[in-house]
Amino acid sequence: MAADLLYRSRLYAERRQSGRRLRRRESDHLPGHLLRLIAARMTGDAAVLFRLDGARDEAPPDQLRAGLAWLHDHQFIALEGTVDGIARVWVNPAVAVRGGADPRTAAARHHFPYISVADTGMAAEEPVTFHPYHPDLWEVVYEGNQETFDQSTFLDWQCPRHGQSSVYPRLVPDRE
Repeated sequence: MAADLLYRSRLYAERRQSGRRLRRRESDHLPGHLLRLIAARMTGDAAVLFRLDGARDEAPPDQLRAGLAWLHDHQFIALEGTVDGIARVWVNPAVAVRGGADPRTAAARHHFPYISVADTGMAAEEPVTFHPYHPDLWEVVYEGNQETFDQSTFLDWQCPRHGQSSVYPRLVPDRE
């Protein structure tokens, strides 16, 4: 959700500045779509191997590369190179983590920031907040959401394709 919000807010701001219409396009959701595809392929705490050669119907290879580059530039993922059209991808554990994997390890490996979404989403001036990497922050996240990390793949939304629900990890407990 954070990737979609951030990408679309910047894309729509760019379109407004250039005077273009704000017509929504399927490609406006490419980063979030790529994250869902990558997260669905996660196995424990290992990197995900992601094909870029167009063998799948997700998007043309140049769009896949551009989408992965955007996700990497905004620290939703880390790329460890591409060999023979296959990218080795690590996912920021603030976005997704496979049950049984310790998010602190992945966060430390790539100094991933903790990413949170504003309660008002696209209506917020800044819909997504990046908290710079710090081990103490990830310790707080882990302690507050240990049961979620032990059993869930997706942390911030209901996955319509896989039917897995989850709890969005918060630094402060939800108000009831």
